[in-house]
Amino acid sequence: MIKNPLGRIPQYGPGCNPRLLDKVIHFLVEDERRKLSALREKLREFEAHFALTTGEFQQHFNSGALGDNMDFFEWDGIADTAARLKEKLAALQEADCVG
Repeated sequence: MIKNPLGRIPQYGPGCNPRLLDKVIHFLVEDERRKLSALREKLREFEAHFALTTGEFQQHFNSGALGDNMDFFEWDGIADTAARLKEKLAALQEADCVG
């Protein structure tokens, strides 16, 4: 079962404009895609700087092998945020909410 990435979907009355709602949803999805793109760029910067893929980094970081460098906490947070956003967009696509 797919978790609803948008939370609870309200019921709209007969005066609801479906085209407007469609435009709003697509605007919000495109905004999320732009955010994901920016996060991916930041991840590439970390990967180049530390010569590790994000997956390799997270394995080492989560095992405690890398220490407490603040850059590592930022990298880990960005990676987690990007993963959640990617899942959200995938769920929307699977639910046929976006193309």
